Parts: sequence; C-alpha cells; structure tokens
Amino acid sequence: MIHAFLLLLPASVCFFWMLLYPLLISKKNTFGSLMFLLLATGLYFLADSGYASPFTTNKALTINSLIAQLAAPSIIPLLIIYLRKIGNTSKLKHIHLSWAVVPFILFTGELTMIILYGADNIERYLDDMHTYGIEVADMNSGYAYHTYYIWAVIVFRVVIAIEISLMLVYFALLIRHRGLPLRYLPAFLFHKGNVKVLGMTVAILYALMILGVVKILMSRNFLLTHPFASLTTPPTIALLIFFMFYIGLYSDRNTITLEEMRKGFHLEDESHPEAASKDKSHIMSSIIEVASGDKDSDALLARFHRIVVDQQMFLQPQLTITDVADRMGTNKTYISRLVNNSYHMPFPDLINALRVDYTQRYLINHHNATQVEVAKACGFSSASALNNTFKKVTGMTPKIWLATRNKK
Repeated sequence: MIHAFLLLLPASVCFFWMLLYPLLISKKNTFGSLMFLLLATGLYFLADSGYASPFTTNKALTINSLIAQLAAPSIIPLLIIYLRKIGNTSKLKHIHLSWAVVPFILFTGELTMIILYGADNIERYLDDMHTYGIEVADMNSGYAYHTYYIWAVIVFRVVIAIEISLMLVYFALLIRHRGLPLRYLPAFLFHKGNVKVLGMTVAILYALMILGVVKILMSRNFLLTHPFASLTTPPTIALLIFFMFYIGLYSDRNTITLEEMRKGFHLEDESHPEAASKDKSHIMSSIIEVASGDKDSDALLARFHRIVVDQQMFLQPQLTITDVADRMGTNKTYISRLVNNSYHMPFPDLINALRVDYTQRYLINHHNATQVEVAKACGFSSASALNNTFKKVTGMTPKIWLATRNKK
C-alpha cells in the first residue's frame, strides 16, 4: 500500500494542481500552457508508476507504455512554451509546434505493432522478458517481437534522452541571454530579497532533468530488484514538481520574494490592482495617487495597471507601447491617450518611472550587484541607460542615491 502511494505521488501532485489552477490563476496568460503541461506530466507519471510496481500486469504495462509514448515526449516542448510565456518572449510560430509530430509517431508506431503482432502475443513476450531478463530480447532478435522492444524501449529512451539534452542546452542559453544567476538565492531566503521567477523555475527544472536522466537508465528489472530506488525517487520528484507549480502561481511576474511566496493560496485579487501596490516607494506611490481617481471606474485603466504594473511588464527590455497594446488586445492610440490622461505623462516616461522605482527597491536588496546586473534585472538595455534614466528621474545616479539612503 505504501509502495503504491509513493509511486503515485508525482502524478497525484500534478492532478492536485490541475484542480487548483482553474480556481487560482485562470485569468493569467500562463494558465493554458500550465494546464497542458500538468496534463502531460501527470499522465506520464501515472503510466510510469506501474513500471516500477511488481503488481502491474503485462496488459497494464502495454497500456502504460502507450500513454508514456504520447505524454513523455510532449513534456519538454510544453516546458519550453511555458518558459517562453514567463519570459514574455516572442509569440510561437507554427514551426515551434512541429514537435507534436514526435509523440504522435511514437504512439502510432507502438499501437500499430500491437495490432499487427497481437496484444496477447506482446503480453506473453513481456512476461518472458520480465521473468528471464533481457536475454529474451536477444534470443528473439530475429523475430517481429524484437521490433516492438526496440521501438517501445530503445527508441523511446533515445528520444527522451535527446529531448532532455536539448532542454539543458536551452537552459544554458536562457541563463546566458536572460541573466538568471542564482547568486541572489541566499538573500532571497534569509534577507527578504527577491529572485526571478524564471530563474527559480529553471533551477528546479535542472534538478528534475537530472533525476529524469537517472530514471531513464533504470530498467524495470533493476527497479523491481532494488526497491530503495523505486521508493526514494518518486517522492523527490513529487516534491520538486510541487514547488515548480507552486511558483507557477506567480508565473506572470518577473520577481518574487519569500514573503510573497508564503502567502501561498491567499493571492491578491487581481481585479483590484491597487491592493497589490500599497508598499511601493515614493515614485510609485505618486503615480498610483494620480491615477487612482479613475481606476475603479475605468476597466481599461485597471487592465493596464494590472498588466504593466502588477504583473511587471515594465521590466521587459525594449518594451514599446505597441507591445502593451497587443497584450491588452487594443489600439496603441488608446493606450497613449489613457496614459497621458490618467498619469499625466507620456508612455516612455511612465515606464522609466516604474523601472526607477523598481531599481531603488532592487538596490536596497542587492547592495553588491554590478551595474550591468542591476540594468538587466530592472528592464534597462544597458548600464548607461540605467544611469541616465535614474539620474533624469531622481536627480542622482543609482550609486549616489544608494549611498545617500544608507547615510540616512
């Protein structure tokens, strides 16, 4: 009983979040990608749970293998789509969705072999292989059943290994180009600092990828003869999956603090963006105060504030008014008029003010960050752009501002 419970933990965690997400984050732009990711991950681990169980029948193993052929190759591409959503990167094109051919080919190939060779014959072959070991596959190397073994086991594992390798390369490129160092993790955990949601997600995925590689190398015979491996791996994977999708609650934000994560399921009402903005510095407070008169009555302004301010879209480098208009599904002329009438400043000045406000809070929590790191974290294209904009808004450079604040 305990064995079955532990094996089913990863799938149970996925289905747990599938039930909660519609209640908590259904309005966020990452909702769709997260739900598809949860479905594929949950189905794979549900099928995989029977692989390490001695009580799984050969018929169930055949069905589980079919589910795994469809779900497992889908997880990596869905992860990339989800990470692109978090990072606010360019929209997906049709070529990006060509990966869907891989799980379809694997699933169709195995299903065709089961129909051609007969489900009963496949089940007997699996029974012999699990009873006498891998030598059965070698003895049947000239028979049709061996083709099933190569397709369902060898080819499947090679495809997953290739996808994981490509994912690790993608992670490396993501960290290089988006600046996702985890050196701020100690400050995040112990000094009320913040950390990038994308960086935290990538860190957890790295651990999951490593466990995935280890799990691929474990055969069914190994798992059945070494129960310790089959009992310790699923809980570890389940814990990592839980935290990854817990962070998914904040997937529409750029950074997150530990205090905000502790709020957990007590998420702020996104229909009242002013509630999420009480503890801003003086620049942000003045901006909110100017616009507060019309915010409750103007749905467009409320949406603009939620997307640009609360969801921190202003941290996106090279952000233009067209990007915001596209995100809101409206015209840039309306956005320009809205900003001028509500905030009494042009769109670029508003974005610069928001970035400077964020920079002030970032500097307080990251005293040792370099100018380049601060610029990347706060939405500026370069360190010089950071200095020029900061000085224009506050009258002093970031370094002088921080030194003045520390003296006070």
